[in-house]
Amino acid sequence: MEQYSYLIRTRPGRDEYVVATIRKYYEELVIDVEKGSNGGEDDLIITAITEIPIGAIERIGEVKTVDQLPTGTQ
Repeated sequence: MEQYSYLIRTRPGRDEYVVATIRKYYEELVIDVEKGSNGGEDDLIITAITEIPIGAIERIGEVKTVDQLPTGTQ
């Protein structure tokens, strides 16, 4: 099964809000959420079973940047 991972940088202290919002709209697609995996406490890695539109993630007010990670990395 192919998986899609996204590195999401949030505004300081707002990672929980971003996770809750993503789970609200994409609960059935999200496999895993890791916090601080890229050395920053406000970084998240979201892994999903299908692509989530980057623009939709960027529209969450507390998101600074979103990058889709290459397949097979996490």
